[in-house]
Amino acid sequence: MISNVFDIESLSNLSCRYRVISEYLVVGGEPSQKDVQILKRQGTVFFINCLPVREQSWDVFTYVTQQDLNFERLSIERDNGIHLLNALKLQSILNAHAHEQVFLHCATGNRIGALIAVYQYYALGRTAKHAISVGEYWGLKDKEKISNMLLEGKLK
Repeated sequence: MISNVFDIESLSNLSCRYRVISEYLVVGGEPSQKDVQILKRQGTVFFINCLPVREQSWDVFTYVTQQDLNFERLSIERDNGIHLLNALKLQSILNAHAHEQVFLHCATGNRIGALIAVYQYYALGRTAKHAISVGEYWGLKDKEKISNMLLEGKLK
């Protein structure tokens, strides 16, 4: 039976790092085929991949679509892909799927957390401290680096 919310106990079987953001959204690292199956059983209908193809360890797109699941790629480069335009693109995709179960991933969740911090700071006008805190909740690990870059206006 497919539910409309994630079952935390079943998600504990995922091999990738992950964070449950809401009843509809899980953010994590690159999933394995087994992870895709677990997420599908949980009712996930949409996968968003933020990894450039050259960084992927396997063809997630083909496998996910073969499972009759939806897939969107937002290729975010590790070094120069963290900026407001990409943060706005990501937020637009998330808004479009706000009431569907979504698995959003990059390699570890760090890129996604950084984009969320950028969105919080520039688009929503939150303080750098608040933006970094929200980004950290989403998987941001490079807190100091992103905080400094926000304050210096380098991610606009």
